[in-house]
Amino acid sequence: MKQTGLFLLTVLLLSGCSIASADDSVPKFTEEGKYIGSADPHTIAVSLNGEETMIQVPRDKRDDCEDLPDHTKVQVKYTKKENGTLQLEDIQLQKNS
Repeated sequence: MKQTGLFLLTVLLLSGCSIASADDSVPKFTEEGKYIGSADPHTIAVSLNGEETMIQVPRDKRDDCEDLPDHTKVQVKYTKKENGTLQLEDIQLQKNS
């Protein structure tokens, strides 16, 4: 009986624990800028803080970028990998562009 109680208590305590995934340690950014255009099928150029910045576009986000007009205001969400590569998470056209 004691073992069952101890087991249940352990399960309850551990159920509140979580393991941090690798994505949790990747720095995430949200910035407004100007979409310059597509550099190639998997890279876009965005002007952030007055500097042209290249951001890698994963396959599942490419359709989001194809319809964006060049030189329009956007909000981009991206991560920065350890090697310095920027990876797009989301891009939205700003309404006042």
